[in-house]
Amino acid sequence: MSAALPALVTSVLVWVFAFLGLSAGGLPPGPVPLAVCAFLGGPVSVTAVAWWQIHRLRRRHGVRWRG
Repeated sequence: MSAALPALVTSVLVWVFAFLGLSAGGLPPGPVPLAVCAFLGGPVSVTAVAWWQIHRLRRRHGVRWRG
């Protein structure tokens, strides 16, 4: 679990900071569909890479969520 912790923490923090930025400043300027894509693009891509890392840890090194 400790090997997967950085990826998990990163995923959670990127979404927290995204919603804090949304509540503080709203969506980025521009058309609404583009603004939503710009808002979601960062957190979704970081989460995808983090889950891919966790998947690789599980497949290659046998790291599980529970001891």
